[in-house]
This record gives sequence, structure tokens and C-alpha cells, in this order.
Amino acid sequence: MNSNQIDEILFSQREYLNEIRQTSHKVRIEKIRNIIDWIYVNRDQIQAALNKDLSKPEVETDITEIWVTIDMAQNIIKNLKSWMSPKRVPSSLPILFSKSSIEYYPKGLCLIIAPWNYPFQLSVATLLYSIAAGNCSIIKPSELTPNTSALTSKMVKELFSPKEVSVIEGDKEVSKLLLEKPFHHIFFTGSQEVGKKVVEASAKYLSSVTLELGGKSPVIIDKGYNLKHVSDRLITTKFINLGQSCIAPDYVLVHKDDYSSLVQLLTDKIKYCYGDTFEKQRASNSLARIINKTQYNRLRELITINSENIIYGGESSDEDNFIAPTIMNMPVSKTEPLQNEIFGPIIPIVKYSDEEEIENLLSQINNPLAIYIFSSKNSFIKKVKSVTNSGAICINDIAAQFINHNLPFGGVMTSGQGRYHGFSGFKEFSNSRSIIVQSRLNALRFLSPPYTKNIKKLVKATLYLYRKK
Repeated sequence: MNSNQIDEILFSQREYLNEIRQTSHKVRIEKIRNIIDWIYVNRDQIQAALNKDLSKPEVETDITEIWVTIDMAQNIIKNLKSWMSPKRVPSSLPILFSKSSIEYYPKGLCLIIAPWNYPFQLSVATLLYSIAAGNCSIIKPSELTPNTSALTSKMVKELFSPKEVSVIEGDKEVSKLLLEKPFHHIFFTGSQEVGKKVVEASAKYLSSVTLELGGKSPVIIDKGYNLKHVSDRLITTKFINLGQSCIAPDYVLVHKDDYSSLVQLLTDKIKYCYGDTFEKQRASNSLARIINKTQYNRLRELITINSENIIYGGESSDEDNFIAPTIMNMPVSKTEPLQNEIFGPIIPIVKYSDEEEIENLLSQINNPLAIYIFSSKNSFIKKVKSVTNSGAICINDIAAQFINHNLPFGGVMTSGQGRYHGFSGFKEFSNSRSIIVQSRLNALRFLSPPYTKNIKKLVKATLYLYRKK
């Protein structure tokens, strides 16, 4: 698609904005219900597309792509009327008798740039919030998942007019063309490197931006905690999509006295879930594949460089971009795998001796998307929370924060900016507007020039009242 064709779509959407921004919650909910119905009818096609693109298991597609999207949709349906209603707020002393409220209205033209790792969910679920807020949207899906992108385009064409929602497929050049256009809001999910380019592009029109970027999400295990529980949750969440998840646990901090037990439990859990040999793991119906050769080679290099630290796994297959679940012993002094997001099936384990060591290591890692703390001691949890800066903290579990749509989801600084899910998602695609209805009992009308002695007395009395509060 060229620049002129994009301009034609944007022109039609701009013309439609005034109409769509006035739609009721019932109209918007009906559109969301249509998406839910389409997903159920085309479930097999969604599974097939994701299997072709990522070799994603059917059950994994159901859980991470379909169920999550439908759950978000149902949450919007349940709450949208309330979200769209003006929110009354108290009035301050000088305007005590006025009525003050906040209302939300659509941002307008929205660009959704979706990633390849959860290409259906992170295209469609994000679109849901844009629809809920009353916007027109263009989705740019990833060119690395062509089958899922084509299916997303098919869904949009069947359910929406292009003047409301359009899907524009293409490579990086198409993304560049889109980022040159005057969108009111850009929602980007992807790497930090590209996220910076999105922010730079948005400056031209002062577009608002939401960035979901990922980052190093550590698992921090308190000494003596139930390691069986940790290993179960760690393996289950780490190898979803073969580790290609922004909220996947990226490395593990465990007390030196618990290290051997944890390694054994993790190894046993891998064998139980995926098979006890490389060939069995490769043949498993529960493991996806690395997205392409570029990412595969990057991960293979990481394994090769740190081969002496491999405890379990490390095998790979060039034929199908498969890398076996891998565990590494990672000395604190060797920090290469602890700097950049791994985004693959590799778990570095770092031993610590005391809480000071934890603090020192965490200080080297920039603003993770999430921190996973396993502890039954409030003092330990409080200490870790106090020395970290992250988008979320999940205690005694992994990735559970993503499932609760009443919690805002997002990162800080290098892991992202902005929040979505639930009401936060609706607000992210909305502008807030302050509304005040002034009463006849308006003290401000007594404060106009000339500033007489009586006015001075009134101001003085007001200041006194503030001091007494």
C-alpha cells in the first residue's frame, strides 16, 4: 500500500469521526459482540493461522489468543456504560456550589501497531478498547505472521467499514509511511528500539502514544520458599510461545542453599511437560517455534557463548527454528544474558547469598515490565518492592497480573509508557474533559476588580480557612 492509498483511508475516517464519536454504549457493545461471535465461528481458522506462523499449539492459541481476547471483550461489555458516564468530582471551596465532573470522549484517529508474538490477541484486543472509546482505527499487523495478519484483515473487512476500521498489511516501509501520518493516538507493542522511533515520529503531530515494550522480568525467590510451587509456575509460564512473551520470567534469583533443589525441580518439570529427550521435546504438541531465523540465530549465539553454563537443554534444530527448554547457571559476574530481554526458552539462574546481593543485581537491570516475588515474608516483599521500579509486581505467581482486567497493564520508561486493560484501556483511547456547571451562588463574582477592602477581607478569610484545614 502506498502513501496516497493510506491518505484516502484516513480521509474517510476523518470524515466519519463526528458520527462515530456520538455513538452510544449500546452501539459500541454490539460491535464488540460481533467480534466475539466472529472469533467463535472462526476459531479453527485462528488456530490454523497461528500454527502456520508460530507452530503454536491449539490449546495455547485458545488460552493466550482467543480466551484472553474474549475475556477482555466481555469485561468491556459489562462495564462500558459506566465508563462512558461522566464522573462527578467534588468542587473546591471558592466554587463550592458548582457541579464538577469528568467526561471521556474519543481521541479520534488511532494507529495500532501489533507485534508478531501474540499477533491475534494484541491486534484484536487492543482494537476492542479503541472501539469502546468511539474511535476510528487502522491496524498494522506484523509482516512476520502473514497468516494471522491476513485473517485479522478478513475479520475487519467482514465486520467493519474501512471508514471505521482498516487493516493495512505490509513490511517496515509501510510502518514508516503510517508513522508519517497525522494520527491522534498511536498504540505500539514491540521492541524498545522501534518504540523510540514511534515516539520520534509522534512528535511531528504531538500524537499521544502508548508503548508496550517488555523488558527483563526477574523471578526473585526468598530463601526457604516452596520451590515446588515456584518450579510449576515458572515452567508453565516461561515456555508459553517458546519464551516469546513480554511478561515471561526472564531470569531467576534464588538463594545459594536452594539452588540445587530448584534446578532439579525445574528439570523434572520440563521432562514431565515436554518430554525427557530433545526429540520428544521437539515432537511435543505443547511447544511453539522461534519466529524466524534472525531470532533463532540470536538465541543460538547466546547459548553458544554461554555453553559452559548450561545445566540442562541447549539443543536446537535449524530445520524448524526449534530451541529446547534450557536452564543456565549464571554467575553474577557474567551479565550478558542479564542485560537484554532473552525472548526465548532460556532460563538463567543466579545464586545470591543475602538481600544486599539481590539489591545490587536488580539495580543493574532497567525498569522491568514485571517483577515476580515468591515469599511468605512481608519484610522480604517490602524490601524488594522498595528497591525496584516496574510496571507490575506479582507475588507468589507469574503473569497473573495480565489476567485481571481491573488492573492496569503496562511498563515504565524502558518497559513502556501508558496503561491499558479494563477502564485503563478505555481511558488510554480517550481524552478526558473537565466539565463545570456554575451555580448562582458563585463566590467568584465577588472577586472582580476594583479590589476593595471588602474583597481583601474576603480573600483573607478564605486563606485563613485553608490554613485551618
